[in-house]
Amino acid sequence: MNLNKMTSCGYTAQGQYVCRPLSQNKVIEHYGEENGKCERPSYWCTHKDSVYKNFDCKGNGVLGDHACWDPSGAQGLIMRENGCKSVWPNADFKGAKCVNNQLPVKCERPAGWCSHTGSTFLEVDCKGDGFKGDLVCYDNKGNTGTITRESGCQSVWPNADFSKCHASKDMLPKKCDRPAGWCSHEGATFAQVDCKGDGFGGDLACYDGSGSQGLVARNNNCQSEWPHASFAGCKR
Repeated sequence: MNLNKMTSCGYTAQGQYVCRPLSQNKVIEHYGEENGKCERPSYWCTHKDSVYKNFDCKGNGVLGDHACWDPSGAQGLIMRENGCKSVWPNADFKGAKCVNNQLPVKCERPAGWCSHTGSTFLEVDCKGDGFKGDLVCYDNKGNTGTITRESGCQSVWPNADFSKCHASKDMLPKKCDRPAGWCSHEGATFAQVDCKGDGFGGDLACYDGSGSQGLVARNNNCQSEWPHASFAGCKR
């Protein structure tokens, strides 16, 4: 079954696994309040890689509200202020004012950020809390950018380090390091290229007037090839 990329999945209180567009807020079920706390259904926020937190969003010192998020970017809330209704998968964490342990909030994407030709944009987790609230950008020239919660949602470009960020497993590309002195001789031309076909200029190419060619490619574990490297399949 093919699902739209903006689809999120989760369990209802009855244990039914459902998928819905992230653009839709759905009140899945209504749960009662007992001893000043919203009830948490047995199936709520138990699906794979989900993160559950208990909060006080009413300000009375009682941890009676529930929050859930997962690596797909889905967010859920069951709050006393909302009559203990379960909202999933696009609950408003930013609008929920909780005491002490605040809910994670996504960094906002500035207008035009990572929209240039050859760029790739991703929502990722750079904090390690399972919440996709950070932004990553890379392009076919090897430029990298981040907007992370830990930096106060400040933009870093064009040499950002996103080695600590996670999308879906190994989704984020890695750049080959340029060896000291590599491609610095007289008449040499250096370029960052994409030899892997993933849209990221993380490979290094070198050529000179004598016809020599060099390559430091991710597909070759970033080992240097010189002077008869092949540029076949590489794009600048």
